[in-house]
Amino acid sequence: MNFTKKMMRNIFVLLLFLFSFSAYSESSEILRIREVYKSAQEFQKTNSNNSIEYVKYWDEDKKSLSNWERLDKNSKKDNDVLSFLRLFKEQDKISSILIEETTPSGDWVHTTEYYFYENHKMAFIFSILSTFYGNVRVEKRLYFDNSFRKIRELKSVYDLQTNKELKDRDGDFMDRKVLIAKDSVSLFKLLNLH
Repeated sequence: MNFTKKMMRNIFVLLLFLFSFSAYSESSEILRIREVYKSAQEFQKTNSNNSIEYVKYWDEDKKSLSNWERLDKNSKKDNDVLSFLRLFKEQDKISSILIEETTPSGDWVHTTEYYFYENHKMAFIFSILSTFYGNVRVEKRLYFDNSFRKIRELKSVYDLQTNKELKDRDGDFMDRKVLIAKDSVSLFKLLNLH
């Protein structure tokens, strides 16, 4: 009987140690991702004029979006922009990509921010969907380690008018899928941005 108690205690201690180690490992990864995010945010603020911007225009006659094209600040099609992409990079290192999409009617706006490790792998995705289909704002946060293993996913739904968090509302609105790619090159392919 004494042997069984010792064995159970050792197993318990081992499990506690393993759980503590995995919790520490995840939190250290989250802290690293927050550093990637903070660094990219600082880079965006100090280099906003050096970003590369692409747009998709709405063609009312064809009832379709154009392909991605570099933003022409002198374009007269400014009101017809439905997709906007802003790329922040220094030399060959992409720190972040910001995408905003909407509809011609303005029923919803979907903003997605992508943040990358120095090896171009995805670190963090922050998505905000504001939609009148359900009158909600949906925030999604996806965290990835340096080898593109998802380590955390958070989703919150808020009332558009009151900003109060809503529970159990997943079926009450038209959600938009977040594009997920392992790195910046894969994301460009998914976006058909060459």
